Amino acid sequence: MENKVEQLKERFLKLFSFDGFENTDLQKIEKCLAINLPKAFINIAEFFKDQIIANRFLFTINSDVNEECSITGATLLYRKNARLPNKYLALEETEVSITLLDTETGQVLYLAVEDVYNLCEGNPLKYDPIIYPSFTDFFEYLLDEEEKMREKEYAAATSTVE
Repeated sequence: MENKVEQLKERFLKLFSFDGFENTDLQKIEKCLAINLPKAFINIAEFFKDQIIANRFLFTINSDVNEECSITGATLLYRKNARLPNKYLALEETEVSITLLDTETGQVLYLAVEDVYNLCEGNPLKYDPIIYPSFTDFFEYLLDEEEKMREKEYAAATSTVE
């Protein structure tokens, strides 16, 4: 898996700049939320902190509990308002969906908002959830989508020049 993360990092750095950051936030997130982050998430967080990728805005990887667009703040908000089980970490939210990381299995769940309530109540998921086996697989999907978008943009830009 380490090799795959290195490949993803190389692909990521071809698309985005990165200034680096302190991983102490990961430890603070674990402590604040009383969870253990999956190794795949930790490895990717070494070079991906907060970015719009594939037109998706993922919550900032920081431990600020008062910021709703931070992983910590959003997760605490979902725990309070929807009774999100403690093993989940909120990664992204839109008007119609939420993306969660199961910190016990490492799976990433892309759910319709209605299914969040099903998940919280222990009911079956009904609205075509997408489940990625790991954060590495989810991140690879995002990189694939980002690369496709950029290829289309480049093709459109070069076709109008001719």
